[in-house]
Amino acid sequence: MKVGIIMGSVRAKRICPEIAAYVKATIEDNGELFSEKVELQTVDLQQIALPLYEDDDELIPAHVKSVNDYADCKTRSWSRIVNALDIVIFVTPQYNWGYPAALKNAIDRIYHEWCGKAAMVISYGGHGGNKCNSQLQEVLQGLKMNVVGGVTMKIPVGTVPLPEGIIPQFSAHNEKILQLVASCIEATKNAA
Repeated sequence: MKVGIIMGSVRAKRICPEIAAYVKATIEDNGELFSEKVELQTVDLQQIALPLYEDDDELIPAHVKSVNDYADCKTRSWSRIVNALDIVIFVTPQYNWGYPAALKNAIDRIYHEWCGKAAMVISYGGHGGNKCNSQLQEVLQGLKMNVVGGVTMKIPVGTVPLPEGIIPQFSAHNEKILQLVASCIEATKNAA
């Protein structure tokens, strides 16, 4: 089972890679989940560098039937990445009560690739990321994803990089993260 941890921030100064690494390590350190033959892949939207979705694109993503129908080569590559995943974990900061534009753009560039996949959201921010988490879960449900829930993490505002010693404090979220991943695995098995 292939699990993608999608990093939703593309800012130059960001802590998303550190949060995603913590999530990945939390999952890897759990032997039970790995007995399920789980393969983790971190996906960095900054490296993928998708252009802004434009109205002049020929097809609406919901009408695209084949990866080769996408006009843009980066979109074709993105489609293949998402299509190969069984489960998606979105790791995203909360910006101004919402999630980043780069993440919304990445979500909206494709459609069928998301449908039916199990998903969860891990959001963080100075206020914990609750609003971002709720909004993103609603959008994912609209894409017909099987959203199992989310985790919110309060991070001191303007903290880049993360202060030494803060990662161990995240362990309070470990059980919830592992429960949601297990729910994603179960949902994926049931859908097969």
